[in-house]
Amino acid sequence: MAWEGIYAAYMTASEGQGFSMFVFMGGRIVGADPFGVVYDGSYQTQKDGNLVGQVTVTVPPGVLVIQGATPGPDGMTYQVPLNFETDALGLDYITLETPLGPVNLRMTKIRELEREA
Repeated sequence: MAWEGIYAAYMTASEGQGFSMFVFMGGRIVGADPFGVVYDGSYQTQKDGNLVGQVTVTVPPGVLVIQGATPGPDGMTYQVPLNFETDALGLDYITLETPLGPVNLRMTKIRELEREA
């Protein structure tokens, strides 16, 4: 399975729900949500088609995250490891373990991205 593409991500956690957009391309992950939370990371596709990587989540000051935490005046940054099996997009949700608590994630691929030759 080709992981490269643009994704809509629907998330739930102990204190709420959220929505983000992500781009997976060339081993990089970038994304954002409507409240200014940004995501930057990297991934590798393994021989079996699984995806492994890590995302840095940067939350601006005053934004309540869906796990229930509110960052201080300097915002907050934390790391989330990724380990998606090849069928992850077909599942109802994927559970991500974050330093702030678990997040249930459902990703929908919006479109493929083609590399220039």
